[in-house]
Amino acid sequence: MIKKNYDFVCLSHTHNIITFEYEGTYAAISVLEEDIFRVHISRNSVSDDLTWLISPGNETDLNHGRKKSDLSGYSLPEYEFIEEKNQCMIKTKKLMVIINMNGFTLSWFLLCNNDWLELYSDRKTQAYNLDHCFGEGSFHYIQREKSDICFGVGEKTGNIIQNNRRFLIDTIDSMGYDAEFSDPLYKHLPFYITRNKHNLFTGLLYDTYSCGYFDFGREIDNYHGDYRYYRNESEVLDYFVIAGENLKTVVRNSSWLTGKPAFLPKMSLGYLGSTMSYTDSDNAQELVAGFLEKCMHFDVLCDAFQLSSGYTSIGDKRHVFHWNRQKFPDITRLSDFYNSYQVSLCANVKPALLLSHPLYEKLKNRGMFIRNNEGEAEVAQFWDDYCSYLDFTNEITYDWWKTKIKETLLNVGITSIWNDNNEYEIWSKQAVCHGFGNEVALSKIRPVQAFLMIKASYEALIEYSPEHRPYLISRSGNQALKRYAQTWTGDNFTDFKTLRYNHKMGINLSIAGIYNFGHDVGGFSGQKPDRELFIRWIQHGIFMPRFAIHSWNDDNSVNEPWMFEDIVDVVSDLIKFRYSLIPYFYDLLYKSHELYQPIIQPVFYNYPEYDFEADEYMVGENLFIVNIFDRGMNGKVTLLPGSDGGWYQYSDGAYHIGGESLYVSCQLEATVPVFVKAGCVIPYVKEKMTFNNKNSTRTSYKIFLSPLKSEFTQEIFDDDGKTFDYQAGMFTKTAFHVKTYEENVVININIDGDMKKEEAIDLAVYDIRNRPVIIDCPIVVNLMKGIQ
Repeated sequence: MIKKNYDFVCLSHTHNIITFEYEGTYAAISVLEEDIFRVHISRNSVSDDLTWLISPGNETDLNHGRKKSDLSGYSLPEYEFIEEKNQCMIKTKKLMVIINMNGFTLSWFLLCNNDWLELYSDRKTQAYNLDHCFGEGSFHYIQREKSDICFGVGEKTGNIIQNNRRFLIDTIDSMGYDAEFSDPLYKHLPFYITRNKHNLFTGLLYDTYSCGYFDFGREIDNYHGDYRYYRNESEVLDYFVIAGENLKTVVRNSSWLTGKPAFLPKMSLGYLGSTMSYTDSDNAQELVAGFLEKCMHFDVLCDAFQLSSGYTSIGDKRHVFHWNRQKFPDITRLSDFYNSYQVSLCANVKPALLLSHPLYEKLKNRGMFIRNNEGEAEVAQFWDDYCSYLDFTNEITYDWWKTKIKETLLNVGITSIWNDNNEYEIWSKQAVCHGFGNEVALSKIRPVQAFLMIKASYEALIEYSPEHRPYLISRSGNQALKRYAQTWTGDNFTDFKTLRYNHKMGINLSIAGIYNFGHDVGGFSGQKPDRELFIRWIQHGIFMPRFAIHSWNDDNSVNEPWMFEDIVDVVSDLIKFRYSLIPYFYDLLYKSHELYQPIIQPVFYNYPEYDFEADEYMVGENLFIVNIFDRGMNGKVTLLPGSDGGWYQYSDGAYHIGGESLYVSCQLEATVPVFVKAGCVIPYVKEKMTFNNKNSTRTSYKIFLSPLKSEFTQEIFDDDGKTFDYQAGMFTKTAFHVKTYEENVVININIDGDMKKEEAIDLAVYDIRNRPVIIDCPIVVNLMKGIQ
C-alpha cells in the first residue's frame, strides 16, 4: 500500500555520512568527493554489505570484498548541512542535494559560474520502493526531461544514445547476437550517464550484482509523468552520483571510483590470432604451429595466439585443465616455438566442469562448486551438456584454480590466460555460494564469481613469474574486470550491421570506464566474411586497444589474415600500420592506468557539439579516425572537429581547418584516413617493420604544429613493456614543450627516467607555415620535415 506521507527524520551527520530513518527504513548519504556522493537505502538497518566493484584509485583488492562503509581512498571534503522541517540540504563546493523528507526524494544541483544548476530530480511520486509499495526488490525512479540524453550503459546493443530503450542488466552467453537489438549480453554494468538541458553530466553507478533493469523512457505511466528508472532484485539500493560540467570529468571519476585499469604488457597491443577451428581439429598442434609459420611467410606481425577450448577435449566434450595429447602431442615444443619468436600462447579456461570431467567427483566431494538448497552441487546447462560451476568465494576453490593454472598451463610454456564462458548461467534462486564463510545466494553476487576467477588467474601468473606484468582476457564481469584484464564484445555475428553497432557498443564501453576492449574482427559467428567486409573490419580493428581476428564460421572456414590471398599484402600492411602506432597506443595505455583517460573516445568527448551517433571517433585526444561501415562505399563526407589549430592528414601531411566538412576517400585497399590534431606529438615507428624486427624497433616522433600562435606540453611514456620495473623509475618520459610564434617555432625536449636513453631521436615536424625550428634537447635530434 502506498502511503500519503513517508516522513523521514535525520538521525546523524558525522564523518561525512548523514543518516535518515522512517519506520524501520534507513537511508544514508555519504559525501565522498566534492562531486561524488553515495546514496544508500535499506530496510531494518543501515546495511554494511561488501563491494567488489568500488575501489577508489586502488590497485589491490581483497578476495572477500571491501565494506561499503569503508571511506578509505576518498578525500572526504568539508560540507554544509542544513536541516529544516520538511527538507534537508547537503552541499560541497561543487555538488548540492536537497532532500524532500516526505518520501526522501532528492534533487541534485551543480555549481557552475556561481550559479546552482539542476542536474536531475527524483520522481516526485514514489521515487523509491518504500514499504514494498512496488513489490519486491529496489527501485529508483527519476524525473525525465525531454532534453535528457542517456548513454554509456556499456556493452549494450543499438545506438550510443539509449533513450527509449529498456535493458536487462545481467550476464548471458549470447553467441551470434544481433548487435542492434539483442539483450542482455556478457557483462554486468549497472551504470549510465545523462546529459541534461544545461549540458551538465551525471553518472549513476549502482553498486549491486543482482539482475536489474534500466528503462530510459520506454515505459509510460499516466500517473507519474515522464520518468526513467532502475530496478534491481536486491532489497538494498546503493548508488553513486558522479557529477561534472563536462563528460571527461564524469568518465574519469567513475573510472577512478571502480579502480585503476590494468597496465598490461606492450604485447597486449599487438595482433592476437585466434580461431575455434584449429583446436577443434585432430591435427591441432600442426595447425597452430602452421599459423606462426604463415605469419612469417606472409610477413604478418603477431604477438599472441589464443588457444580455444578444443585443446581440452575428451571425445566431443571440453574439460578445463585437460590436455588432449592426440591433438597436442608435445605442447611444450609448440610453446617453445612460439616463445622463441616472442609470440605468446594464451589458453582458454572455463569456470565450469562437465559432469563427465575426470575431476568432477573429487571437486564435488570437497564442496568446490556452487551448491543448491540441499547442499549438493548445483547442475546447470553448459553448451550441449550439464555442468557445475566453480565457487571462487571458497578459498579451497580459489587456491585450486591457481594451482591448476600453474601446473597445467604455465609449466608447459603458456604465458597468458583467456577467461571465458564466465557468465555463470545458474538461474535458480536457491543456488548458494560459500561466501568466504558467510553463505550468500549466487543471484546476489553472480558477476563477483567472474571477477574472482580473473583475479585468481592474475595471481597465478604473478606468483609464477613475479617480474612480468600478466596478460589476461575476460569475456564477462563488471567494471572491476578492468583492474586485471582486457575484454572484448563477445561472439558477434558476421555482417556489416555488426561492424557499425559493435563500434557504438565500444564507445559506450569506454564511457562506462572499460577502456581496454576490442571485437572479434571479421565476425565470430555465421558465414565467413566476404573480401570487402573483412577489410573493413580490419581497418576498424587496428585502432582498437585489443586487435584480434577470431571466428567459428558456420562453413568451417577460418578468419585469418591470408584468407583472401589476393589481398594478403593489404592486410599485412594494415597490421603493420597498427604496429607503427604501438608507441602511441602504449602511451595511451599507460595514461589510462595512471590518469583514467579512455583510449577510444567518441568525438563528442572532446568536442561536445559533435554528432553523438557519428561513425568517426578518436584514438586518444589526437587521432581522428574515419572508417567505412557500409557496403559499397569508397569514401564519405566527414566533418572535422572544431579544433582551433586545425588537422593534418597523417598519410601525406595535408592540412585542413577545424570544423571543415570534406569528402574523404576510403578506398577498400588504401590507407585508412587518419587526421592528427595540430598541436600534438605522435610517437611512432619510422623504420619498415617486419615479423622478425617487430621487437627491436625504436621510437621516433612526429610533431604537428598549429599555424596560430600557441603553446602546448605533452609527455610520452615508455619502458621495457614487460615488467614492473617502471615503478622503480626504469622508464623514459619524453616531454615536449612547444611554442609556435609568427616567425619561428621553439621546441624544448626533456627526457626523464632511469631507462637507458637513445643517443639520438628522430623528429619529423609538420608545419603548414614552414617556419624555422629551434630545438633545445639534451641529446641529438635528427630533424626532418614532414610530408607536405
